[in-house]
Amino acid sequence: MRIRLVSAILLVALAAFAGDKLQRLNVKTGLWENTTTINTQGQMPIPSEMLDKLTPEQRARMEARMKAQPNERSHAITEKHCVTEKDLNDGKVFSSKPNQECTQQLVSSTATSAEIHMACEGEGIKGSGTVKIQVIDPEHVKGSTQIHAAGNGQTIDTQSTFTSKWLGADCGKVR
Repeated sequence: MRIRLVSAILLVALAAFAGDKLQRLNVKTGLWENTTTINTQGQMPIPSEMLDKLTPEQRARMEARMKAQPNERSHAITEKHCVTEKDLNDGKVFSSKPNQECTQQLVSSTATSAEIHMACEGEGIKGSGTVKIQVIDPEHVKGSTQIHAAGNGQTIDTQSTFTSKWLGADCGKVR
């Protein structure tokens, strides 16, 4: 499904994208744990091209599952990421998963904060949003995102908040 588009936007919440204006965030390198709370309202837009590829039975099951979902939902995700010196210098903090469907515009950047506006488009879905990142101290970061996506007669609005804490200099097997 094209949940990837909205998921990609959410990944931005954990990343300060590279750009010649991006100032290195003042955080430690090593293992970080990120907890993101996501609140969603509306239904995920699914491109008609994708629906057309499904058998009638598959399409009916998907539509039934979508209708069964509450219009408003909330969940939390906790993940661990390894942040390297190269990530900090390249502006890829807490994520190394670039998204080809999205463009980012750095609005502001300091050692302790960043604001990024973004626009994404792919397979009949358009989305836009704002990411705000605040460094509390070199071992703690928090932030938020606001995202709107629409396509194929459906809209979805997502607000999320995240907190990140440094766990230690050794990333172990986490990359």
